[in-house]
Amino acid sequence: MRMESVRSSRLETVGLVACLLLSCMAVSPSWSNAAVFWEDGLEPGNTGYTAVGGMNFSNSVVAYGSHSLRLFFPSINVQAGTFTDREFPSTTNIYSRFYFRLDNFTVANQTKIVEFTDYATGSGPSYWWNMSNGNPELNVHAQLVLLPDGTLGTKVFYPNQGNARFQNGQWYCVELHIQHNTPGVADGLIEAWKDGQQVLYYPNLKLREATQIGNHDPNRKFTINRLYAQYGQGEMYFDSMAVGNQRIGCSGTPPQVEPPPPAPLVPTPPAPAPPAPQPTVPSLVPPPTPNGLFIR
Repeated sequence: MRMESVRSSRLETVGLVACLLLSCMAVSPSWSNAAVFWEDGLEPGNTGYTAVGGMNFSNSVVAYGSHSLRLFFPSINVQAGTFTDREFPSTTNIYSRFYFRLDNFTVANQTKIVEFTDYATGSGPSYWWNMSNGNPELNVHAQLVLLPDGTLGTKVFYPNQGNARFQNGQWYCVELHIQHNTPGVADGLIEAWKDGQQVLYYPNLKLREATQIGNHDPNRKFTINRLYAQYGQGEMYFDSMAVGNQRIGCSGTPPQVEPPPPAPLVPTPPAPAPPAPQPTVPSLVPPPTPNGLFIR
């Protein structure tokens, strides 16, 4: 009876531990919903984007694969083209990753790069990642947000963590992230990285108000990733684009500027010849007398 009692006690203990573990798993957060919605190599015939006015697929300037999407801007103050969209599942937490390059490019007052928005006409907030005021530096314009004076307008978030400038003739890996706040609560987040280094970080943001205010929608989400050929001059390229609700990261090592040509080879002078061997001069000193000999 005593052994049966011990076994019963052990079984009860194991059961309690199992129940406790299951309870902890039930209340712990689940990460199974985090996903990369899609990755797009921007290859013609196998892409979710359409090359519209001001755009074409290029096979001469490429980061990955055989093509990239080229946006051509003929004059800084002339509308270059239009926009192209690709949808993704509705979310309040959006990450985008792409490779980005400028060639002979001059930034306009506002040169758009990527927009996070949805199809709800005229409502906000929505967000344009841009370069502004002639400066090839990443920033983001939050549109139709409530400003401190109580009006709806645009708030600009500039780099506050590192160098966000783009040089002509170089591919960059760009990562963007916006976490919409709980309506009326300052728990939103805007951040960005260039080649894996964080360049923007703005936590504790109230981007959505608690109630509808004019065209400001407290339930606004994200459903499209938009590329726009609008103002600027020169060429802009996109490649290897991805969108999800988790950070995606760069595809390997970001391509860099082509290395400079190697320095010309300088001939190495020949090593000096070893000195010639000198002849041995015979010694005139007689050898020592061996021990134990007596000479008369």
